[in-house]
Amino acid sequence: MAVLFTVFPLSFFGQFGVFANPPIPWPYDTIIAIIIGALIHMYGARSAFMTPDLKHALERVLSK
Repeated sequence: MAVLFTVFPLSFFGQFGVFANPPIPWPYDTIIAIIIGALIHMYGARSAFMTPDLKHALERVLSK
């Protein structure tokens, strides 16, 4: 949900928006979208809480 709510305004002000001369030109809107997506992904991965299933899966991966 966070990615959608940040990419929609970025798309509107970027190359795919309604402006003839967009405020955020072509390569920069894509780069900003990639950075925002990566940051939200890292936040989501780090904010996960430890469950018994996750703990078991991590133990299996780390033991190999």
